[in-house]
Amino acid sequence: MIERLAGPRTLLDAVRTGAVLVAAVLALAPTTAASATAPTDSAADSVVGRWETTVRSPGKPPTRVVIVFHADHRVELTGQVGAGGEPVWVGTGSWRDTSPTTFGFDLTHPMPAPDGTLLGTVRGHQEGVLSSDGFRTTGDASLDQPDGSTAGPYPVSMTGTRARR
Repeated sequence: MIERLAGPRTLLDAVRTGAVLVAAVLALAPTTAASATAPTDSAADSVVGRWETTVRSPGKPPTRVVIVFHADHRVELTGQVGAGGEPVWVGTGSWRDTSPTTFGFDLTHPMPAPDGTLLGTVRGHQEGVLSSDGFRTTGDASLDQPDGSTAGPYPVSMTGTRARR
């Protein structure tokens, strides 16, 4: 009689185990399907917004710049604030995400002299890494001068802190 009870129990255990496995597979299936089609976090999700940024280049004092990365991949930069509360310069560019935590951008902006005359136009390229509400980039910049010559490239790095999304 013990042998007869062992058979149904083994079968019952197998059915229970099978039911648990089927339930687990069904419970995970929607999650797996959703994650396969849902967009993943990327630099595009993270970098969009307004950033308070410090720009550094060897031999020059750090410069405060506001950078806005738009969802349509445009970049707007605002240089230091001058007399009357107006920015000394405004620049533009474009950005791209290169991985879920990295991005790059290209920019141009005028470079005025202290007396307001134009020294030239800065062209820059940066590659960076995002971390929570901050970023760090490295790259270079050149100065296209009014006489047609180009100075540089010069190494440039940036650190940014999110001001708002």
